[in-house]
Amino acid sequence: MKKQKLSLAKIAIQLLFIILAFSILSMFYYMLVNAGKTNIEYAQSEFSLPGQLRFDSYLTAWFHDRMGLAFLNTFIISAGTVVLTLLFGSLAAYVLAVRGIRYSNLFSRIIVALMYVSPMGLVIPLFIWIGKLGLVDNLYITILIYSGFYMPFSIFLLSTYFRSVPRNLFDSARIDGCGNLRMLFEIVIPLAKSGLLLLAVLNFYYVWSNLLFSLIFLRSPENVTLMVAIARYSGKYMAQIPQRMATLVIATVPLAVAFSIVRKQFIKGGLMGSFR
Repeated sequence: MKKQKLSLAKIAIQLLFIILAFSILSMFYYMLVNAGKTNIEYAQSEFSLPGQLRFDSYLTAWFHDRMGLAFLNTFIISAGTVVLTLLFGSLAAYVLAVRGIRYSNLFSRIIVALMYVSPMGLVIPLFIWIGKLGLVDNLYITILIYSGFYMPFSIFLLSTYFRSVPRNLFDSARIDGCGNLRMLFEIVIPLAKSGLLLLAVLNFYYVWSNLLFSLIFLRSPENVTLMVAIARYSGKYMAQIPQRMATLVIATVPLAVAFSIVRKQFIKGGLMGSFR
């Protein structure tokens, strides 16, 4: 009976994932197919293939509506946030999880508590403070804002991986005269690279798909991000479905390609983290 219950549970879970995968692939198909159509072809059939391969919608969105600039700005902010959270998150996680300092448990609990702080409650005060300093509409300040909000999660996640590194490795390294920075970059990081990759993918995705911060802290057309540009583009071309689908493809495909490249390490990092 127990084996039958387990087998039924596995079948139910597999069916659920099949349904989810089918729904996601259906959305991709819908976007890709309709982005290559004209408005007349879309009106005739939403799910059929286009009559011929066209890139007019992509070119119009990328050059005429400056979606390429928005893409570049979003990549700069996302990549900058990933670099800062990986660098300073690794340093902080090493100090708390490996080096060990006084009140490290207290600091760890504070970091966990900060993870539950809603960004919505801090956006307006932060905007007023940054506005008084004259730093609104600055890509690099926006990178610092994103990094600050995602730093507690980054430290928490990396700490779980760093604690799994065998302690005898550090004892041997100290006997050989290895300093803290050298132990971090030559011992801890290579052994926890799956966790670093997991954190990089998650933070990149969070920043890439975020609308709130970019909408509030970036005002000029030169600093517009992809999510803000898509929101404005959808309002401007309400009836132009192919153009709207092209913008969604531009925003979605890079994430899908990046995830497919690092898929094995990403899943490995997630599974390893779940057993810590």
